[in-house]
Amino acid sequence: MRFRNLKSAFVFIALSSMLSGFAHDKSPNTLVITIEGQTVSVYGKSFSTSTLSNFEIKTEASWMLEKNNTSTFQNQQIEEWFYTKTSDHPIEIESNNRRSTSIQLFRNGELVTWLVPKNHFKVDLQQEVNTTNVIQEYLLLGIEHILIGFDHLLFVLGLLFIVRAKSILWTITGFTVAHSITLGLAVSGWLVPISLGLSAIWVEAMIAGSILILALEMRKGTKHSTPRAVTIAFVFGLLHGLGFAGVLQELGLPDSAFWQALISFNIGVELGQLFFIAILILLYQLIKKTVSIEKLSVAMSILVGGLAALWCIERTLLLANLI
Repeated sequence: MRFRNLKSAFVFIALSSMLSGFAHDKSPNTLVITIEGQTVSVYGKSFSTSTLSNFEIKTEASWMLEKNNTSTFQNQQIEEWFYTKTSDHPIEIESNNRRSTSIQLFRNGELVTWLVPKNHFKVDLQQEVNTTNVIQEYLLLGIEHILIGFDHLLFVLGLLFIVRAKSILWTITGFTVAHSITLGLAVSGWLVPISLGLSAIWVEAMIAGSILILALEMRKGTKHSTPRAVTIAFVFGLLHGLGFAGVLQELGLPDSAFWQALISFNIGVELGQLFFIAILILLYQLIKKTVSIEKLSVAMSILVGGLAALWCIERTLLLANLI
């Protein structure tokens, strides 16, 4: 019996570690290209263990490379290039990193942003915002972000165990409305910006805490009324919205298609949530004859609570190191 418990503990720790890694795997590579007269600066941030340059830039031979800096911060590799340009021909960029890349082009004070999920692409210095592409790309980004954000998904999972079946739609809607509010306020500058740094770690630590509180509610085994469930989802949804804002602020939003990009991202997050909930309901229909909802709730509360506790410790230690 002791051996079985010990083996279960090892399995849980291994699973927790893997999911913990995924919970933080939300940041894309970033390239920021700034054009000021005849000067072009390129800032690249990537996540790779490679000792080689993560971005290779190809320009016309007549372009003059003034300076090139490379540094590392935690697991991020930072690279900077400064050119004196002689034409407006595209810059060819190749990446050895598999993550999607956020490209931000600043030209004459205007931000033009688009996402490139490839490893090799051209950056057109005369690029204009294509609203249709912005909508498609930020919609997909919202779906991708929620589906790889295991901490957010665990919170949604927990909500399903503390509400009655008739309250699920209202509860999830409350969660969506709440995180849409704080996301919109943060990226539009009405709230303190949540970007890479101390404030982002505070938010991630509090998100882990919200999941732990929800796990304790799951353990009680009680189903809350619709108003109470919606209130819980809404209050914590405001916090989770700041987590979404961190990624979206890092990616940037095109000045001339700001609201289209923001709304598309929110819709993408909602679609991702609904897809996740549909999968959960389907799985429950397959196992409900063999596992009672009470036993399932207890097991899931332990799993969700354990993961949340692990994230709380991990993020609090990271926060302590940064203070």
